[in-house]
Amino acid sequence: MAVPYRAFSSSFIALLLVSVLITGLFARGFARGLSKPMDELVHAAQAVRDGEWPELLEVQRDDELGLLQSVFNDMTTALRKSQERMLSWLTQTL
Repeated sequence: MAVPYRAFSSSFIALLLVSVLITGLFARGFARGLSKPMDELVHAAQAVRDGEWPELLEVQRDDELGLLQSVFNDMTTALRKSQERMLSWLTQTL
């Protein structure tokens, strides 16, 4: 009677380990999917802070993170245009 219990126990442990491995791989992919766009956004924001105008972010998502990237693009474009108008006005008045 101990043999069927051991077979079940070994199968259960193997299934549990496979499930944990699959869940870990899924979680890693999900985390990378969030961290890469956030890293790009952080680097672009730091560039703007340093007075540079980075290329527009590529928006590939249709969620809140994609909306944030799109709004960041709009904001940097508006800031760039505003700076160009101000510099143009200053050079004309001086």
